[in-house]
Amino acid sequence: MAEEQNPVTQNELVEIVRRLDERISSLDRRMDDRFETVNERISSLDRRMDDRFELINERISSLDRRMDDRFELINERISSLDRSMSGQLEAINERISTLDRNTNQNLAEMRTDIRMLARFVMGFYGAILAVVGVAFTLYKLFPNTP
Repeated sequence: MAEEQNPVTQNELVEIVRRLDERISSLDRRMDDRFETVNERISSLDRRMDDRFELINERISSLDRRMDDRFELINERISSLDRSMSGQLEAINERISTLDRNTNQNLAEMRTDIRMLARFVMGFYGAILAVVGVAFTLYKLFPNTP
């Protein structure tokens, strides 16, 4: 069999190279477009992530400020209760001191009253003994003589 040879002319070769070059350029442009699209998507995702992180950071900061405010309110309330309790304890201590002074004064008055009562009772018994003694002496001096 005889081999068939198709000689390629230079113009055809130039045309083939030009088409291949166009195809390579087209593929290169499409790859560039795809990479650009991918890069835009990555940039968009990056911006969205940055926005979300910014929102999250703002929310964390807001929660932190709210917690600080609440802790400040709690500390103020604790301080207020502490001052109130101190005032109440001071009033209680003053009342206890007043009761203690009154009790001591009442005990002193009771001691004085008991001493006076003891003196009165001793004087009363002394007077009774004196009357009995005088009566006995009179009875002995002036017996019952009819």
